[in-house]
Amino acid sequence: MASGFQRSIRSELQTFWWECGKAAMEDLANLGPPPPITGGLSEKDELLALYNFDRHGHRPTPDLMKRFRASWERKLLIYETDEELLTIRDELRNIFENGKAVTAQIMSGWNTPRRRLGKIKLLFIDIHGTQLPLPHIELRHVLVMVILGVLPKMTKCANPDCPSPYFLRHKKTQRFCDRPACLAYGQRIHKLNWWREHGEQKRVARRKELRNKQATRKITQKRTGGKH
Repeated sequence: MASGFQRSIRSELQTFWWECGKAAMEDLANLGPPPPITGGLSEKDELLALYNFDRHGHRPTPDLMKRFRASWERKLLIYETDEELLTIRDELRNIFENGKAVTAQIMSGWNTPRRRLGKIKLLFIDIHGTQLPLPHIELRHVLVMVILGVLPKMTKCANPDCPSPYFLRHKKTQRFCDRPACLAYGQRIHKLNWWREHGEQKRVARRKELRNKQATRKITQKRTGGKH
């Protein structure tokens, strides 16, 4: 049976890689503007929107990139240049949007170490009263471990105006992230869809009710000789 100290070590390592990895994955996927919503557009307009996004709109600001590195470079091994990080970001977005259909192919490409010669970073953790090095795991490897555990939860918020649409859902049917504006948008869409599905039935029932009232009123008037 594992001792309390051993369980504590496992807990610390889980927090270090698992929790940090999940948070970093969401941060990276949401780094910079999300791709445009192209549903309902013509093929020409869709291609134009994607072209403009690729040429002008997909890059985060330098401040956002610096903020991401400041948040995670000391916690995770990040060797990647900004361009390489954006490539990983776009691959993560693909997984968030398409799930198992693309995951295996993307993760296979992450198995090759990207570390540059002569540049090795080491992470240490305080265990047994001393600083001991952790196994060398790069950013892509951390992401692989996280994706293996949360793949069914990875999704994209259905609100087209959500500023950070890539998130981990709490339940399988969740379509909107936990932002109040997105939850409110989801409620409006739900009510609109319900009315589209049941509204005609309600209108038919209302018209029938009015006709019955009018017929009853006419019968009553005939019996009373038209007197009110």
